[in-house]
Amino acid sequence: MSEEIKKKKKRKKYKKRKVKKEPKKRTYSKHTHQIVLLNNNKQVEFIGSYPSETKANIAFNKLMAESNNVIYPVQTNNTKHKTLEPSKYELAIIKKREDNDPKVTMIRNEMGDYVEQITTSENWVIYDKKPYKKEETFWVYGFHPLVQRKTFLFVFNEIVKPKTKNKGNILNVMLFKNKIVFETTYGETDMVICKTKSDAIQFYNILEEWCMKEKEVKYYLFLGDYSKMTDLMVNKIHKLTNWDKLKITRSSTKP
Repeated sequence: MSEEIKKKKKRKKYKKRKVKKEPKKRTYSKHTHQIVLLNNNKQVEFIGSYPSETKANIAFNKLMAESNNVIYPVQTNNTKHKTLEPSKYELAIIKKREDNDPKVTMIRNEMGDYVEQITTSENWVIYDKKPYKKEETFWVYGFHPLVQRKTFLFVFNEIVKPKTKNKGNILNVMLFKNKIVFETTYGETDMVICKTKSDAIQFYNILEEWCMKEKEVKYYLFLGDYSKMTDLMVNKIHKLTNWDKLKITRSSTKP
């Protein structure tokens, strides 16, 4: 007697449905401290915000260390009235004011005296503040005077160094008004335009010091102030720029 073999029906396998996990809610820590850059007691730049006093101090100290390495600090700034005024940059930590915090804080200045620190905001108080050096930038002729300004290091590395290696092609450096003129024996000319003549004098002096210390800079002459040799310098600069005499003989970038 034959037994009928019943085929077992295969059970269908059902895939487990993936349960969508709800995304974790981001938790934002309250940033109680900020670092800002001041110029003449007015905020000119926001640097960053920090969740604690410790993190703000770490960032602050790092910025101050960078400030100490500045070669040519900003001396003057343009104003809304198209004039120049002396600069006084300071880096400050401001703290979100709590109920128990006073509106006025006291911080030691460079002389060691306590000085009142007042803000225009009722929500923030000045926690710390120190003098800060900001690297100046210059108009190098051939580049845009606003959006392509160059640092002292650019002038030294890209203009001075390459043109002082050839013994037969000496680089002559001349000061004229608020301008530094570079001219090689072969007639190549470059020019740096500073904001004021005092800026140009400082640039000239720092550059001479750097050239004397740098072994790679060999063949150069610093010829001094040519501001009284107007005709000679007007001809040189006009040949480079095609500017008129009035523009060439200005002593500052602001008329």
